[in-house]
Order: sequence, then C-alpha cells, then structure tokens
Amino acid sequence: MEHHNRQSIMRRAFTLIIMTFVLTMPRTGVAQPLVFFDTVNPPFMYEYNGTVTGIYPRLIGEAFSIIGVTPKVAALPWGRLYAELTAGRGCVGGLYYTRERDSRFLLTKAYFHEELLAVFSAESGREARTMEDLAGLRVGLVSNWSYGDLFDEARRRGLFRPEFAGSEEQNLLKVAGGRLDCTIVARASAIWLGERLGITRKLLIGPTLDRRAIHMALPRSIENVHLRDRLNDAIDLLFKANRQDAIAAEEVMR
Repeated sequence: MEHHNRQSIMRRAFTLIIMTFVLTMPRTGVAQPLVFFDTVNPPFMYEYNGTVTGIYPRLIGEAFSIIGVTPKVAALPWGRLYAELTAGRGCVGGLYYTRERDSRFLLTKAYFHEELLAVFSAESGREARTMEDLAGLRVGLVSNWSYGDLFDEARRRGLFRPEFAGSEEQNLLKVAGGRLDCTIVARASAIWLGERLGITRKLLIGPTLDRRAIHMALPRSIENVHLRDRLNDAIDLLFKANRQDAIAAEEVMR
C-alpha cells in the first residue's frame, strides 16, 4: 500500500510539472515531425502487432507530449531508418552518440543510457571485463549498427573478428549454440531476449564494458534547432520525475 501511494504521489507531481511547463512555454508553430524507430531492438524499440513500442518510443512520446507536439511514428529496419535520417526525411528516436553523428545531425540531450557488455555461452565460463578481453574472438554484431566510438575503433583496428547478423536475437542464439564466442549487447536486451527465447541458462551475461548515451537525432535545420531545444527541456523534466527508470522497469517486465 505504501509503495502504491508513493507511486500515485509521484505521478501526480509529474503531471503538475508537465502542466506548469506546457502552460508557461512559448507557443511556436512546429510542423508534425516524423520519427523512426528500429523494428527489432527490444525492449528499447521494436514493432509488435503493427505498433511501435519499447522504452524509447515511450520516452520520446512523453517528451513530445510535454511540449504539445504529436509526431508521426514509424518502424523501419535500421539501414533504411538511418538512410531516411541522412536524407533529411525524418528523425531517429534513439541512437548512440558518435563524433561522426554529432557532426552530421542535431542530437538531443541524452535521454537514456544503455550498458553494453559481452554475452558468452554459460558452458564457456568466460567473460570480458575490458575491450582487450575480446582479442581474437568471434564477436557477433548487428549489421549496420554502430556500437559507439570505443567499439567501432576496436573493430576497425582488428581487435576481434566481427560476424554480422540481422538482429541481437540471432546473435544470442548463435552464442547459445556455440557458433559465436560472444556477442555485444545491451544488458536489458540480453535479459529480455534470453527469457523470451528460453536460453537464459545457456548464456553468461558479463560485466559492463561501456555505458552508452542514447539521443534522438534530427536532420539539421533552423526549425529542428528550436524543436531540439524544446525537447531538451522536456528531457530534463523526465529525468527529474525519474521516468527513465520507471519506464525501463515496466518494459523489461512486459
């Protein structure tokens, strides 16, 4: 009962903060933005029964709600999604920071953080505590994904042998079946997918190798500079209300 009352108080306080913010913010015309999310990156962003869902769509949806804008939302495979962003035809709801992306696009403040780690088979008894522990290993990655500057640089210098698949699900199944030494995956994804694939006991989820900031990316334009700034204010409110942790907990248990 005490826990329920505390949650109710927090929800009411969050609603009051949002109402105050919306009523006092300047009203500027904003065209309805188009925001893309990945189709197969649960529990962060994915398509389920024709609906875009996950931690990132929910957080971005709340940020837009705070500033009084209703975006169009769609799911696309990562390669197509990133091409749409590059061509200036839409935004991307969640991606890792890299220096190259920061130079090409408008990035919001970080609105979430992922813990990246190496997942080995339970039989191997191995784990990676540093990047150098991946030396010479067959490491599963998802095609067209960037894992941030640290991992991308290690791959370019040949520290490990990358093997690419279409999803984290495929890579985890390969690890469980002994067809990969390990795969790089976010902790929440490893837990969520391991349980749903029924392979949790076959996996050894290691310690955090890197903590990656998640941003929304917008094509560069004067209008999007204003939109990005307003979203940044909304992200600050989400952090104050601890919405990141609350939504992440709900989605991991979904």
